[in-house]
Amino acid sequence: MQIIHDKHSLNANLDKIEPCRAMYISAFPIIDEREDFDLILQRIETKTFQDDAKTFLLLEVNGGMVVEYYPSAKSLLITYIFVDETHRHKGIGAELLIKGLQNVKSKIAENLNKPCFAKVFLEVHSPEKTNEDSIIAALRYEFFKKNGAKKIDIPYVQPSLGEGKNRVKDLDFLTIPNNGESLQKNQIYSFLYSFYKELGIDDPEQDNDFRKMNLSNTNEEEILSELEYYAYDNKHEFHHCSVAMHFPFNAANEPAESCKTFASFEQDLKSFWYQKNKTICSHVTDLQENTQITFPESINFISEGRKERILFKEKDSLSCNISASITTIRKEYSVITIIIQPAQDTFFNEFDLIRLCSLFGSKQEQAFPANSISFGNVPFKEFVINTIKKIYLKNNTKNDTRNISESELYDSLENISGTVVLNIEEEDSYNNFFDLFHKLELKRADTIKEAEEVFGSSNNKDNRLLCAFLLGIFDFNRLNKEEISDTLIPVNTGKDSLMFVNRGCLLVLRRNDDIYFNLKKSIGINPYYILPFIVVTYNEFLIFKAEKSLQNLNRLTRKKQEKAILQARKYLLDIVDGVFEYLSEKKLLEYVENERHSKQMQSSVNQKINLALEDLEFRRKRILMFFEGLIGYILLVFGITQGSAALLGLMPDCGFTKDQNTKNIIILSLILASTIFFVVKTNLSIKNLITGKRRRDN
Repeated sequence: MQIIHDKHSLNANLDKIEPCRAMYISAFPIIDEREDFDLILQRIETKTFQDDAKTFLLLEVNGGMVVEYYPSAKSLLITYIFVDETHRHKGIGAELLIKGLQNVKSKIAENLNKPCFAKVFLEVHSPEKTNEDSIIAALRYEFFKKNGAKKIDIPYVQPSLGEGKNRVKDLDFLTIPNNGESLQKNQIYSFLYSFYKELGIDDPEQDNDFRKMNLSNTNEEEILSELEYYAYDNKHEFHHCSVAMHFPFNAANEPAESCKTFASFEQDLKSFWYQKNKTICSHVTDLQENTQITFPESINFISEGRKERILFKEKDSLSCNISASITTIRKEYSVITIIIQPAQDTFFNEFDLIRLCSLFGSKQEQAFPANSISFGNVPFKEFVINTIKKIYLKNNTKNDTRNISESELYDSLENISGTVVLNIEEEDSYNNFFDLFHKLELKRADTIKEAEEVFGSSNNKDNRLLCAFLLGIFDFNRLNKEEISDTLIPVNTGKDSLMFVNRGCLLVLRRNDDIYFNLKKSIGINPYYILPFIVVTYNEFLIFKAEKSLQNLNRLTRKKQEKAILQARKYLLDIVDGVFEYLSEKKLLEYVENERHSKQMQSSVNQKINLALEDLEFRRKRILMFFEGLIGYILLVFGITQGSAALLGLMPDCGFTKDQNTKNIIILSLILASTIFFVVKTNLSIKNLITGKRRRDN
């Protein structure tokens, strides 16, 4: 990194000045916000370290930063930071900011012969006020937020930067604290006063805009606030996309055949299509057109342990077409799939999709938007439950929803799985991915090294967006290259399709999908993508129910324990295996189950069932042993009583046998001795059983 701070260093780097000028002008196209570059160079040549606005120019190969030093206020102002458009999102800006400030402070300390503890200030476009910029204002905001900047809560106005230029009122005033140091009101005032004077305001105290920035009535603790995330203006318009959410529940349904829309797809996919009693049957319901989905103006979430909030500047509602289908499995269970698409002549942007995906993504950000999203003025959870009941009634001849457990439905709302299919338009940048994947022929998820090479050579910004869809996260711009490659591992790929799976979401990128366009107004999604995930959802539902059956077994009676264990085993026996005919669907199902650890969960529940059966057997043996011992004890006492009486009757008369009381004492002593023997023997046997069981458990 080159630091230009005087005439000598400027002359030594003249060959770098013109490329820097071009980047500078490109990054700041608005005339009112851009100083004449020659004025910056002039200040570098003429200003000394004792002058306000002593200027430094820091250069990297593909970026630069302008910093001004105000000794009168002991402050630094980051005036401009810029990176060549083709090299953004590669860490150049962060390096300029961090290392550049260190270099400037070191140069100041070197010239003043004392450490530099200058406060650092900067201006940045407010996402709420800015409509025009070379870089999305929300992304600038996010960049400075990640690098520790705080907002100074004043109505900041930048003075005119020169003749014929207007004041700028759509900027926020920020600071980057030095190692967590506090910022005093007088330090802010001192810098603003020097800054206004440097820009030609002879008496800032008489300037209306300066007076409005007065902090005299503000508490020291309230000066700084955290920067918030903003949903930036969309760069993608997805006109042909679908978001499907799957909701399993335990309610018998009666259709023996799939509806005409689903039938051909299910018969093509399923390996048991020839059987009389079909294991899986699906039916689609009517399409609800132009339903409004309303989002909150902001969503709170957790990003790497920090509480954050993202604000949405516009488009807080979507016009959608909503369709739904019911898939009945083994005639005892059902999975409702709700499919959401953009309405005719509308589109979803990237943040619309993230907000929908956050309903069923990894939930690592704990955003929980389901609590504040409504469908046609009906809260999301209520809408889902009403839809499930409506579809169930329509497809059930008994016309009765009493066997649907609402508590079970609410449980399924906490563990939603989903499928997202994006049908890409020819001009969309995602088309770049298809050719890369097709060349490498990535067929399996174990080709991690090749996948890293693919995504390393593609657009990192778009890759982060794909991760946001998969994970349902808002803070996706923080993802680094390694995190992207760990998340975006292709499951299946071809010339016109890509599939990714992560926890609760299947993401499909598809082009030239004739099936989707044929079914757009019925199912609303390509059935080949949702059927495998429906099977996974159903299987996991049974695993969770089996595990729930085994909870609190120790508090139940033996008969209730046996009933709970049998019920858990039945759930596991109802799991559907080997359902698909073709290799691609089999691989997809296998990968999804591995990603979601379904088989491990099933194995864990099986192990719990076996342990519960061992406990029951142990209890049965203990009870049997007790009753066997009790019967033996009764017989022993009876034998002792009868034998002792007979023995005493045969003995010759002597002093101690003549007395009846003495005879009774002898008999009772024998009974007591046999009782002690029975108790000790029984306890030792039980102890051996317990010790043996614990050894097995260990």
